[in-house]
Amino acid sequence: MTTKQIADYIQKPEQTVKNWVKKASIKLDRVRTKLDQAAQSKKPADYDIDETIAIIEIGMGANAASMYRANAQHNPIVLETIPQDSSIAEAFRAMSRGFEMLTEMVKDQSTRLQRIESQVETRKALLPPVEISPAANVTKLVRQYAERNEIPFANVFRDLYREFLYRYHHDLLTIAKNRKTTGIKVAEVEGWIGDLEALAAHLYGEAV
Repeated sequence: MTTKQIADYIQKPEQTVKNWVKKASIKLDRVRTKLDQAAQSKKPADYDIDETIAIIEIGMGANAASMYRANAQHNPIVLETIPQDSSIAEAFRAMSRGFEMLTEMVKDQSTRLQRIESQVETRKALLPPVEISPAANVTKLVRQYAERNEIPFANVFRDLYREFLYRYHHDLLTIAKNRKTTGIKVAEVEGWIGDLEALAAHLYGEAV
């Protein structure tokens, strides 16, 4: 097929197809050879089915090329020289237009999806940060107090639990030892964590 015939069948300007041929000639020696011969003879190059498919792939992508190859295998004469008003040629052109419409639809859907994802990310950026849990806040208060006063972390916790026993009459240290867990876990399970947090804030100041 000549570049004009290819252009007619895929409903593209002939110059567009010629540009594809130049790109294809860089990759395919036989296309380059035919292009050189055509330049010397001043006659249009005649590309076979494989070369035509390769040219289409350069310009329209692998999916389009695969579609045209499948159609050519089913109707071998489609990619041969046939009358312009042939029903097969018209079907081929309609298939080309349909494929282009499908490609545009896919691009449109992709653009919409990207826009939605962008909006979701923007929304996430505007959401307030997750609140610190009472247990984590107790640990933070104790740690900051220990660091400010250069006191061992464990000693501050032990003092906190002792003060909790005096004020709330719950022995977190003993219960934790029996359950093989921590005093904070005991306070969470038993529903005392709010009281423990309030006591830590009272004794050691607000967290920063």
